[in-house]
Amino acid sequence: MNSAEPLLDLATLDQLRSLPSDDPRGMLGRVVALFLCDAPVLFDDTRLDIAEQRLERARDHVHSLRSYAGTVGAVQLQSALERVERSVRMGDLDNATVHLAVATEALDRTIAALGVEVSR
Repeated sequence: MNSAEPLLDLATLDQLRSLPSDDPRGMLGRVVALFLCDAPVLFDDTRLDIAEQRLERARDHVHSLRSYAGTVGAVQLQSALERVERSVRMGDLDNATVHLAVATEALDRTIAALGVEVSR
């Protein structure tokens, strides 16, 4: 992971914050709530797919996670997931597992940072 990369893209978060929403949490709160609900499940699914060598499913799950990370401006997480996806595409499950562990750490940091951003 490139330590020079920001954890979150604040411009993306500000853009979400500025969008109209019927949700009392605002659009940012709504999108982050969905991310917090779905991302851990997708991570678990990806971990299981890699362990059971279901490469196509793993690729699909990682690709969805990368898109989701981009939606919430999770720059470091998105980069980590790109490495997971690349490893899965190459069939290198050992590296995919290592990169997924790094991505999981990035997810934990992202969840904490998004919580702060939503409460701003």
